[in-house]
Amino acid sequence: SKSNIGQFLRIHRNQPFVRNSELEYDFYVDSSGAHIINQAGGTDQTGNVYVTYKKEFTPVATASSTVPQEFFYYLAHNAYADFLRMDGQVEKAIIEEQIGEKYLDIELSKLEILTNNNTVGKRVSTYVNKQSR
Repeated sequence: SKSNIGQFLRIHRNQPFVRNSELEYDFYVDSSGAHIINQAGGTDQTGNVYVTYKKEFTPVATASSTVPQEFFYYLAHNAYADFLRMDGQVEKAIIEEQIGEKYLDIELSKLEILTNNNTVGKRVSTYVNKQSR
């Protein structure tokens, strides 16, 4: 029923991180929301699940808006590289630009990992993590 979910990360049967382990559901996402694939019977009939998600990104066009943490290091290193280039220190600017690109690559690889976790059949499933309580 939440309309401001930007990205689904995980869906659990009970409140996660309270016990050592909780059943995590496999799911897929389409235009109407997340759909659970392997919802077990028995205690799950209430329809209540716990969703870990990122809020929907709403761009703000003001000068006082904060930069999302995912892009902070990339922007900082590239801004410093621009300053160094303007100051005539081209070699140092190239190094700073490369550092900024590495930070951006790390953030993009995190997205790729999340995408792979959200694909059916990509998770390792064993008897231990699927047993009923």
